[in-house]
Amino acid sequence: MWRNCPYCIALHTNITPVADNDNTADLIMLPPIEVLRSAPFINRLAIAYANRGLPRRSILDWLCSCFIEHAGVVVTHERKRIHLHDIDLDATFLTDADPSERWLSNFLAFSTTPPKQFAQHRVVPRLACLYIGMAIVHPEIAEHLT
Repeated sequence: MWRNCPYCIALHTNITPVADNDNTADLIMLPPIEVLRSAPFINRLAIAYANRGLPRRSILDWLCSCFIEHAGVVVTHERKRIHLHDIDLDATFLTDADPSERWLSNFLAFSTTPPKQFAQHRVVPRLACLYIGMAIVHPEIAEHLT
């Protein structure tokens, strides 16, 4: 049931199972939640974003354009489809409570100083969105993040 899936609750998306014969060249599979939460993954993802040179206030705009332009399939590790067009990035990144997007500055700081512990579960949807954006534009980088 989708209400029990942490990706769906946090990303505000509806999911549909992916058929075994749903073959596409643009398939992006999210890593397991425990990998998304791990300190080495967060460090590598932050390094990838820091090397893109995007300021923190442009990252969400860049993600939004990536999600709109992507025509492929994105699935969770459990092979449930995520509809990118239904993701509300402002709700996921809580820009109402953090209009200056300070969380992204703290995330980018992990490129120079790795986190010391696993990320909290409430941060997983943000990390998933950041991973999806990197996997859409630079799949060769995304495959080395996990």
